[in-house]
Amino acid sequence: MAIGFCGGFSTFSTFAYEFYQYITKGQLVLGIVYVLISILLTLGAVFAGIRTVM
Repeated sequence: MAIGFCGGFSTFSTFAYEFYQYITKGQLVLGIVYVLISILLTLGAVFAGIRTVM
């Protein structure tokens, strides 16, 4: 459980850093698209997992 918890921190920090890189390079639209696609794919994976288990 602790390994997964710590892995979540590194995954989120990488996600935040990549978004930060888009913003600092002046690519705001690309950064927003990156965030939205990431959220949509995550939600899709959650629903697919729930549907698989149910």
